[in-house]
Amino acid sequence: MKRSILKSEWQVLRIKILLPVFVCFILVVATVFLVNNQIESEQKLVYQHTDTATEQVCIRIEDFIESRLSAVEVLAELWVQHPDFNKKRFLQFAELYYLNYPGFQAINWVDPKGIIRWVYPEKSNSGAIGKDIHDYSDPERRESFARVEKKQEYGITPCMKLFQGGKGFAMDLPLIYKGKLQGYISGVFQVKTLIEICLARGVFDDFWLEIYEGKEIICRHRPDNDGDKSRKWFVEKKISFRDKTWRIKMEPKLKLYSTATLAGNLPLVFFGLLISFCMGVLVYFLIQKIVLYQDSLEELKDAEKSLVESEKCYRTMIENANDMIWMLDTKGNFTFFNQQSEKVSGYKLQSEEGQSFVPMIHPDDLEMVNEVFQKTLSGESQQYLVKIYDKKDEILFLSVNTAPIYEKDRIVGTVSFGRDITAQLQVERKLEKSFERLKKTTEGIVHAMALTVEMKDPYTAGHQRRVAKIACAIANEMHLSKKRIEGIRIAAILHDIGKILIPSDILNKPGRLNNAEMDRIKTHPQIGADILKTIEFGFPVADIVLQHHERVNKTGYPQNLDGKDILLEGKIVAVADVVEAMSSARPYRPAYSIEKALEEISENKGILYDPLVVDACIKLFTEKNFTFA
Repeated sequence: MKRSILKSEWQVLRIKILLPVFVCFILVVATVFLVNNQIESEQKLVYQHTDTATEQVCIRIEDFIESRLSAVEVLAELWVQHPDFNKKRFLQFAELYYLNYPGFQAINWVDPKGIIRWVYPEKSNSGAIGKDIHDYSDPERRESFARVEKKQEYGITPCMKLFQGGKGFAMDLPLIYKGKLQGYISGVFQVKTLIEICLARGVFDDFWLEIYEGKEIICRHRPDNDGDKSRKWFVEKKISFRDKTWRIKMEPKLKLYSTATLAGNLPLVFFGLLISFCMGVLVYFLIQKIVLYQDSLEELKDAEKSLVESEKCYRTMIENANDMIWMLDTKGNFTFFNQQSEKVSGYKLQSEEGQSFVPMIHPDDLEMVNEVFQKTLSGESQQYLVKIYDKKDEILFLSVNTAPIYEKDRIVGTVSFGRDITAQLQVERKLEKSFERLKKTTEGIVHAMALTVEMKDPYTAGHQRRVAKIACAIANEMHLSKKRIEGIRIAAILHDIGKILIPSDILNKPGRLNNAEMDRIKTHPQIGADILKTIEFGFPVADIVLQHHERVNKTGYPQNLDGKDILLEGKIVAVADVVEAMSSARPYRPAYSIEKALEEISENKGILYDPLVVDACIKLFTEKNFTFA
């Protein structure tokens, strides 16, 4: 009997031990299963998102490049229509296409012998002038141009190393008038610049991107030393335009696929293991409370469903329409109306050719447009905003660039490039409101950071604000723009932010600092710049903070910069800092008079401090009665 009881108790004990262990084991397996399903689901979403984004990027790049190549063809057609292009006229047309079709590295005119004669923009591409394409260093460039010469039709080079730097390609078109070769129009594009202009900033924020021509990489947006080599969800597609084919590889960055990895699901793993252990303990002590386990399992399933749904968000890319292009004669009648103009306005060239532009203009803008038209006929390029009526009598807002058309040094009409910005204006109004809210938030952050320094160093309380006041006054006296003055104000308020990492016993020391302490103090500009460099202010705030102790004779710190290498904003803050610091008391000395401070900057004008900044500062105090109050 005793043995039977002991045996029964042993069996119960075994059940109490084995059942919780079994339950715990089952739950651990369930956790592994759930986490694995979660990871697989997230991986599928990441791949789908990457595939969709890559498809959109391919379409965007193809359309963007095609529009630029078409622009080169239009310029060639205009040349052939009026084959009396001189350098001035070429540069005017090239400037229009360069400005209205961002992405060009250069637009060249090549004479029939293959010598590059004219380039736009001249300043950044002057090294190409006079070069013979037959002697180009890249053999593929020479071979491509030779094919264009032989076939007398357009040709696009493979990607090559540009003499301006980077890799790019060129499109060459022969200019043939009445069977005679006039020369060649060449559009040059740097691939990386073209891609960066073409794509929205969000693409580079969310994805690594590589573009290949054949086996050669021609564009790369991925650090060479990047340690993340997973490439688990990269998508590869083709980009095709004209007779060229590129391959693009896009890989999501860590922030997109972090939830699709085990590391990204560690909280879920930990939660599952914790539930397993707790349920095992509960089963061991309170088997009758098994219902609690069921409830916990339901909560876990709900949490998984909520997590999956919260990740189903995609960004879309909006395709910009091509520009409207139309031409008028000297009487204001239409002579050319492109397809985009027809699409936007609803009018057809066949019905509008020879008709005046006046009926399309809103009465409010008619006088202004007539004035612009007359100025353009006098030889001035114009840019303006206008309201027009479309075919349905609806009002559209157009942003227009207009330039004169020359024929034998005589203006024979105008050419205009227009863009429908009706929707854009509505968005801009909303953005202006958002910008004002963001500006107020930024202002609060700046003052909070400045207050942090003042709490660290109470002897200089108010110093940064007073430096900002005099720095802005100096900048205003020097007639700087409002944007630059705003950047100076923020930098001056934060110029001593680096002191938050300087020990208080050094900052507040009543006596003279020793060399080691002074060296420590001199680190605060670099510390401040390091703190601020990751914040996007819209101004070079970090550089100004870094340079506010630099001197024009290279005796400043921390970089011992020469005067020509110091930002004007940094020079202004430096003078304002000296004047305010000398006229304020410190633990180791009483305040100097403002006259003494002005004497200091005056005696060192051109030696330590910029002469123009010093003159403006002295004028504030001696002629305009400036005070810190």
